[in-house]
Amino acid sequence: MLEGGRLCSRKDDCQARALTDLGSSKNFAKSITLPAFQSSDAEANPLWYEANQVFLPYCGGDLHGGTRETNEDPDTWGLFFSGHWIVRAMIEDLKTKENLEDADLVVLSGGSAGGIGVFYNVDIIAEELLPTVKVLGVPIGGFLFDHPAYDGPDAQNEEETSSTA
Repeated sequence: MLEGGRLCSRKDDCQARALTDLGSSKNFAKSITLPAFQSSDAEANPLWYEANQVFLPYCGGDLHGGTRETNEDPDTWGLFFSGHWIVRAMIEDLKTKENLEDADLVVLSGGSAGGIGVFYNVDIIAEELLPTVKVLGVPIGGFLFDHPAYDGPDAQNEEETSSTA
């Protein structure tokens, strides 16, 4: 499960985010309670409560898709954007330590920014695990479609948009 938590695309936003759990792993909690279909409670999650669960926190602001290998690029304001490499490292770690290649099924999911991360990473994970492991991508939200920005009552006037124009 890839955690969600918005995109950062402006210097001020990304630098401020770097001081929070959505921009740094420095202050991550030692443990968390997993929600919804990651719950180990049989009543709350009757289909998957016994499944092995992995939760990947989001700390890059890059939709789990960044591939910057250095923070020397002036376009990244001295920050790393390497969410894709973090996902790949998680898969390699699970292959090494948990025999992921022996699994019958891997379900890659995520909400919001994590859902977009599913789109970015599911095919590459499948290539690494096929033909022995079936890999499914199950994004929860995260699909952005081209549409005009909302400018009605209470509009946020965000610079970020899903317009492709």
